[in-house]
Amino acid sequence: MARKAAKKKTARKKAAQVKKATLGRASKGKVEAVIQAVQLAGSPGITVRDLRTRLGLSQPVMASLIGVSTRQISAIETAQRKPSLQTRRNVNEINRLRNSLAEVMVPEFIGEWLDTPNQAFDGLKPLEVIDRGEIDRIWQMIFYLRSGVSA
Repeated sequence: MARKAAKKKTARKKAAQVKKATLGRASKGKVEAVIQAVQLAGSPGITVRDLRTRLGLSQPVMASLIGVSTRQISAIETAQRKPSLQTRRNVNEINRLRNSLAEVMVPEFIGEWLDTPNQAFDGLKPLEVIDRGEIDRIWQMIFYLRSGVSA
């Protein structure tokens, strides 16, 4: 058990040394923003703020979507706080959803679509469907749109 802990400690030290050598004298905020971009959405260059603005959502709405407070979303966006693993997973899910929706509709209208009542969801807004934990209904709709099969 102690051997595993020692290996983890050594691995963390090496990672810190590599990070320090690679990044040189870059400011801590910029470093954290870069790390967040890679860790959050699984693809370089996307951050919570990027995703939120692409969707045209306010901080409170985005916070609700990914299950954090508005204060937390602000801290994550400004690299003052690292998102939890669950938050990263939720952001990845919303990013995947956005990318899939962009395949079946004009990307610039995704945010508006998310905030518009939809008969396919019994008059609920897609944001409300997600908030209720029923995101699978949206994935099902995307499947039908991709395949051309009528529901």
